[in-house]
Amino acid sequence: MASIFLLGEPYKSAEETVKAKRSALLGLCVVTGIQAAGLLFFWWISVSSNALSVPILTWPNFDGLLLLIFAVILYFFNSRIIAVLLLIVAAYGLISTWMMKVSYTGNVTPPAMGLILAVVALQIALVVFKTYDWQKNNEKLPRSKWVMWALVAIFILTLAGFLLPPVHFWNHTRNEVTLTEKGTLIEYYEPLDKYTFEFPKDWMYDQPPLQYGNVTLNPRDDSNVTVQIERWQPWSIAPTALFNQDAFLKMASDEAATYGTENNLTVETVEMTGPSSVNEARVVYTELDGPKRYVYYIYDRAWSRQTSDSAYFFWRLTADVPKGSMRYDADVQSILSSFRINQTANRDN
Repeated sequence: MASIFLLGEPYKSAEETVKAKRSALLGLCVVTGIQAAGLLFFWWISVSSNALSVPILTWPNFDGLLLLIFAVILYFFNSRIIAVLLLIVAAYGLISTWMMKVSYTGNVTPPAMGLILAVVALQIALVVFKTYDWQKNNEKLPRSKWVMWALVAIFILTLAGFLLPPVHFWNHTRNEVTLTEKGTLIEYYEPLDKYTFEFPKDWMYDQPPLQYGNVTLNPRDDSNVTVQIERWQPWSIAPTALFNQDAFLKMASDEAATYGTENNLTVETVEMTGPSSVNEARVVYTELDGPKRYVYYIYDRAWSRQTSDSAYFFWRLTADVPKGSMRYDADVQSILSSFRINQTANRDN
């Protein structure tokens, strides 16, 4: 009986015991779910937005898997060993992240998620020990359906955290870029998004780490001249009917006016270019002292979510030519005008 009094008043009924265990396990499920959902959210934001330069890799999420295993075992059994192990893991996680936070930032406040997990783990340990003592002289307790469905949801989130990032990474890196020499030019072909462009042999290209589809080019002897190809999601950049040419041109004009005002640039032209199946707008900016800036907005109207495996279909091409590098202006315009999307003819998928 001494152990019971150390843990507080013993449970007086089966209903009180079931309610206590249900609340404790639901608390663990909530913490595990928040962790898994949070990691997936930030990973998804990082791969679908240019706000973050490198996607967050959340795989393998061993912490979430370990918490899920603890929760499942404690759902079926009042295992005091597992409860103690959970408490030790939570305490270790709290102390280690706390010390790391202090060493890197000097902030002595405890990490919120680690502290919450430690409190939940302590509550579960108390409940498991008290439930174990109560069941010695009473009937077997029923299992909560609320906890069962919570565990199912957490399992799905954890499984998504294990599978989505690596599958996404594999899907976007399994196809190698093809480079084909064409006289004094090199044709660059991206097999996943099926786009091509041509650049001079005395230029070089760079693919930013894990920014799938994005490419930056510049002459080997002048890094100040840049051509950048970026793919975007239209619903995150321009929430408008992009398939309509008038709406697309207005979007490009609005983007040009905003960018010109923010960067003290003069907008020379905003015009539609390209074939009828593709909405393509070109914007030319001029800085006060003469440098050129070109921006192309391209939307493939022939793209179909049902028939295409392309991940994105809205493109922005940006080129900067400083005043002292105007000799490259013709090369830059040639690279921009050579960009084509959905070039699938005579190529292996």
